[in-house]
Amino acid sequence: MNTRWMKTMALLAGLTLTAVACGSGSDSASQEPAAVPTTAAAVADDDAMSDDDAMADDDAMADDDAMADDDAMADDDAMADDDAMADDDALSDDDAMEDDAMAMEEGESVLHLELEDLDPAGSGNDYQVWSIVDSEPVAAGAFDIESGSIVINGGQDHLYIFENAASIFITVEPEGRSESDAPSDTQVLTGDVDSDGSVMLTAVGGSSASGTGETR
Repeated sequence: MNTRWMKTMALLAGLTLTAVACGSGSDSASQEPAAVPTTAAAVADDDAMSDDDAMADDDAMADDDAMADDDAMADDDAMADDDAMADDDALSDDDAMEDDAMAMEEGESVLHLELEDLDPAGSGNDYQVWSIVDSEPVAAGAFDIESGSIVINGGQDHLYIFENAASIFITVEPEGRSESDAPSDTQVLTGDVDSDGSVMLTAVGGSSASGTGETR
């Protein structure tokens, strides 16, 4: 009786140990550490950031190139405008020289006047320039004053003076008068022609005007 009981107890003890062992195995399996996540996603993020940086650098370089092109085009346009203006000025100078040369061929010099404080001649009147050549007055062109500037009348481009003129004077004359007519007595400026072709004009008859002249 005791022997059977002891065998039964031993069998129960063995079953108990087996159950405990099986339970421990299941707990160990369920408590295994989680797998370390792969680094592929992190690598992909780094690659994406590198691509973004590269694209940003490309865009910045493209913007810089575009700005440089715009600046270069602006410089080219400015240079072209300067060249065009220089060409126009050169043409104007050439035209003026050609006109002067034509006057010289006719035995005349072009007279350039700089006048101060000379009022307009008045309605129906002009100013007439005269050269004294061999003691005789010779008409050398008519003009008036508009907005402080000399406006040459009679279809002429310049005022003229004969090369051997000893002096000049300016009178007030009726508009459209013939240059063959004698000068009026209403003189406003007069001056002698120096050896270098320059003239210093002084007021006559109460006029407050003054001026200078240069022949070419």
